[in-house]
This record gives sequence, structure tokens and C-alpha cells, in this order.
Amino acid sequence: MNTRNVCCMVGCLFVIGVCSPVAHGQRLYWTDGASNAIYRAGLNGSIIEQVVTDSEAFNPTSVALDMVANKLYWVNNQSQYDDSGVHDIYRANLDGSEAIGFSPVICPDFFSCARRPLWGIVVDSDGGRLYWSGGWIAGCFFISAPHLGSANLDGSDVALATYLGLNPRGIAFDSTSGKFYGTDWGGGGPAPMHASLYRTSPDGLDYEDIIYSGDLWYPEGIALDQAAGKVYWVESAGSQPGRIRRADLDGSNMEDLVTAGTPEPRQIALDAAAGKMYWTDSELGTIQRADLDGSNVEVVLTSPGGSPIGIALDLRAPCCLPDGTCALLDEGPCLALGGTASSVGLSCERDQDGDGLDGVCGDECPQDANKEVPGICGCGVSDADDDGDGVANCVDVCPGADDDLFAPGCGDAIPTVSEWGLAVLALLLLVAGKVLFARPAQQ
Repeated sequence: MNTRNVCCMVGCLFVIGVCSPVAHGQRLYWTDGASNAIYRAGLNGSIIEQVVTDSEAFNPTSVALDMVANKLYWVNNQSQYDDSGVHDIYRANLDGSEAIGFSPVICPDFFSCARRPLWGIVVDSDGGRLYWSGGWIAGCFFISAPHLGSANLDGSDVALATYLGLNPRGIAFDSTSGKFYGTDWGGGGPAPMHASLYRTSPDGLDYEDIIYSGDLWYPEGIALDQAAGKVYWVESAGSQPGRIRRADLDGSNMEDLVTAGTPEPRQIALDAAAGKMYWTDSELGTIQRADLDGSNVEVVLTSPGGSPIGIALDLRAPCCLPDGTCALLDEGPCLALGGTASSVGLSCERDQDGDGLDGVCGDECPQDANKEVPGICGCGVSDADDDGDGVANCVDVCPGADDDLFAPGCGDAIPTVSEWGLAVLALLLLVAGKVLFARPAQQ
């Protein structure tokens, strides 16, 4: 029985009256601008799935997750000249189903100013709002600057706030301060002018640059480690090699973390609890990860489309249900179903071998349908004892025989401890019999 069926039958998780599909395991989601698609996979790159196709995606640049409602959001970076037939912003279930799109109305119709490119997106689940960063709004003389847009999670109640940036890209939300952090490409060109990292309130009234330096080269994706007070961002080359950097939340103590091996990094996401950062590289077509200090860089996967851009992580710990299946549930619903919440960092892998058990929920041999634990012989090898002598075939020095000390054809067999004991007992009984029944010597 799969996890979704378990949830639907017991009513463990419902969204707007519909049983929401729950993904297996901690996962990464990413957009691909070449294939106009969104994919997901395990944090180690396993089990790649395409969850959104080009019918709802056109150059999708950013993706965000609502872990409360189990929803996936993304923005399509298209200008007023694009005629893709898709909306600017979409929401769907985590498996891409039930996708609903909307395009924010920026200007009244008589101004004839269509949508402008959107870039970053972030979800404030607690506040019930969706935020995005957008480029210049052409044709609208009353709003002629880049903007921070927002709406309710269903796309209603659109609001726009302007600020002093030039070319906004990624955004991240600091739930503690209520501030948004973002990157700005600046004026562009081989050496971008006025590139910056900024922070602002949702209304844009207290916009401030925290890093404003000619040493920033097309800063793009951005992520926050709120507990450590750090902001991470990627710089996507220009005339310089791509790199990943971090600083304190006020912009001080800037550090270079990764300066080689990633020519065009685009966006970044953090697994702070595990001490890892993940990022996309559109030139290499890969998703890479490293420790938070930039060490131990490794390739996680190659995107099927070849041009990954946006990235988001689902880091919820799995819940082991009583029937051995695994679900991503918060602690309350997990306990209510009689489940046990696994520790953070473990992956709830799919039931690959069809034995009804998932990775951290009892199956220590996920590739062996006949075993749930390694046993004596290990996964993939049977623990069968064909001769019934209490010794598994894989370690039996005399398979097919009972390993008796005097068994023919097994002269090089090493008797077991129990067999030696039986032999000694037999000798003792023989001696005792002779003593008891010996005739008295005649005088």
C-alpha cells in the first residue's frame, strides 16, 4: 500500500477538501529553462521525476515550496513580447498536479503595458502571502521601477511595492525580522555597475543596500541561514568566473566560499541543519552541493533539460507509519496516526523492492524484496539453511550435509561447537556405561 493511499484512507492530510499527494523523502526541486520544466529528486540525486511540463512553464526561473499546504509555486520569466500562452505565476501540488496559474495585473488596460519579466519567488506560509521580484514595468509612468510584488496564496489581492534597485533577481525572506533580502544585477554590461545585495520591508519604504560594491559580479540566487545570521548568494560570472559567497546579515564579513568549478551558478538553497548548500549551474547543467564553508564540493545530479536555474528544498523529516510505509507529515499528524517521527537528515526512500517497507521505516535492504534486515549473509543473499544444521548456506563449510563429525564426504568440515559437545557427551555416556555395567572381577 503506498503512502498516498494510506493518507487518503485515514484522512491524515487534506488541502481544500482534497487529499493532497505527499512526496516520499527529503527532496530538492528545480526549474530548467531549456526544457521548460520542473523536476524533483532525492537530496542525493536519486529518482529524478519531471513534475511540471511546458504547458505551465516557460523559462521558469524560480521555485518555492509551501510546506504547510504541500504546494509548489514557480514564476515564468517572460516579457510582454513573449506569446507562450502560460501565466506568470503558478501553484500546484508537490507532484505538479492541479496546477493553477495567474498573471498579476500591473497596469490598467488602457496603458497597454503587459507583464514584465519576473525572477525570484518566496512563500510566507505563516503570513499567507506570496512574494516575487520583477523587472521594469514598461509603459506605466506611475510605476516605472523594479518592484516587489505580493499576493495571497491563491493569487488574489495583488500588491506592488517599488524600490530603488535597477535589475532585481533573487529574493529570500527573513521570518524573524520580516525583511526581504535580494540581489540586484545593477546596470549590466561586462562589468556590472551598481550591483548590490539589499534588504527591505514588504512595502519597500525602508530599502537599503547592505553590500554595494564593484566587486559583485551579477549576484543572482540568495538564501539565508537565520540561526547563524548569514546571507549566501551566487554570482553568475559575467566576465569573471562564477562564485558563491556569504556575509553577515548586515553585509559585513564577506567571504568567498566556492571560486572554481561552477562557471554559471544561478540559484542557491541551504540545508543548514545538515551543514550543506545546494546550487544550480546552467552552463554545466548540474546541481552541486558543498559544506556551508565551501568545502567538499560534489555534483548531485545532471538536470535532464541541461539548464537548471531555480532550486528549493523539502527538508521535512519522514514519519514511519504502523504499516511500515513512510510519509512526510508534521509531528502532530504523524503521532495521531500512530507513527514515529524519524530524525532529521534521514531520507524516506521509496519502496524500491516492493516488500511494503520504506528506507528508514524498517527496510534495511531496500533493493532486496526477500529481506528487510541484512541477517547473517547480508542484503541480496539468502540466509537459507538447506541442510537444517543451524548454519546458513553462505557460511556453511559443509552445505548439503548436517556437518556431523563423522559425515562422509565432508572430511575437511569444521564441526560446530554443538557438534563437539554432542561428541564429548557421547564419549562420556559410553565410559559411564562401561563403568556401570562392568562385571566384577572373579576372585
